[in-house]
Amino acid sequence: MNREREAIDAFAMFIEYKPESWAARNDRAWLQFRIGDIDGALETIEPVVTITNNPWVQNTYGTLLMNKERYKEARTAFENAKLAVDWMTEASWGRAYPGNDPRIYATGLQAMKTSIANNLKLVDLVDK
Repeated sequence: MNREREAIDAFAMFIEYKPESWAARNDRAWLQFRIGDIDGALETIEPVVTITNNPWVQNTYGTLLMNKERYKEARTAFENAKLAVDWMTEASWGRAYPGNDPRIYATGLQAMKTSIANNLKLVDLVDK
């Protein structure tokens, strides 16, 4: 966990420099979620939820909302993620995180589609 906290702090410094960076906010929020700081993660990601509609942000946001038992909002976020990912190509998936090896673009895109589909199923199960 020590390294996660270091990464969270590093992302915070980058976000001060570039507050509109959806990727930095998404990655920081995911790390905060991993250490159990869901409220902090929501605070981190919410500024970009309305200015970008990409599957990374929407899927992370939905996951955070689901963990706060805000199921209807989570479902909306997951539906937004699905709409966004359905339009993606392998190349556009790869452009979002240019450090990725092009040989994994197809696998990464499919994994994201599967994650979103599973999250939609899960939110339906818990929202009873």
